[in-house]
Amino acid sequence: MKRSISAVLFISLIIITSANASQQMAIWDFGPIAASYTTNPTAEDLIGTPTLVLSGGTLDPDGKDGIAYTDAAGILHAAGQSAAWDEIKVSGDNARWIVTIDTVGWTDIGLRFDYKAWSSKTTSFDIDYRLNDTDAWTNILNNTPITGGSSGFLSFSYSLASLDAIENQPVVELRFNDFDNHGSGKLAFDNFELTGTQIPEPATIALFGFSITAIIRRRRK
Repeated sequence: MKRSISAVLFISLIIITSANASQQMAIWDFGPIAASYTTNPTAEDLIGTPTLVLSGGTLDPDGKDGIAYTDAAGILHAAGQSAAWDEIKVSGDNARWIVTIDTVGWTDIGLRFDYKAWSSKTTSFDIDYRLNDTDAWTNILNNTPITGGSSGFLSFSYSLASLDAIENQPVVELRFNDFDNHGSGKLAFDNFELTGTQIPEPATIALFGFSITAIIRRRRK
């Protein structure tokens, strides 16, 4: 009986642990070539219908050369196109992108992307969030340092695990803006990925409990 119970407990632990591992929620790689440049998510089995909207600055309608990346799901994204602005600061309308995603059933949200800032004066940006399109934006990171004047792509990642407000929400908007630039500067970014930890459903946990109870009862008989 002990061996049977231990086996069930072990299998249950593996399944629950797997459910709690960080998983991909969405990724954008902007297409393999300029002719198919897109801001639609490119991976399968995405959570809900996440969107990414580019605006402001002098947005390049075809993007620029991107960088290869192997995502959290193990999928290789070839170096195709990246999103890009030919000038990130123009009068009254600075470069920004906004991501909207459903986080119901998810916790420990994380984000990452690759970026390339041609101007050495491009030094920082902000990240804000809100839970619907009528709320005021709440700042997450202010004047986040980035490296400008780069000849190649660099990566940026950040854990939002401590931000409980964006977990288990039907709508979460993340805004990346206020790119500090003291002159004309180009900016590109690629392979924007959101990850999270899926919360096990109560029914799944209960099923494991019932299975163990049933084994114990059968053994006692």
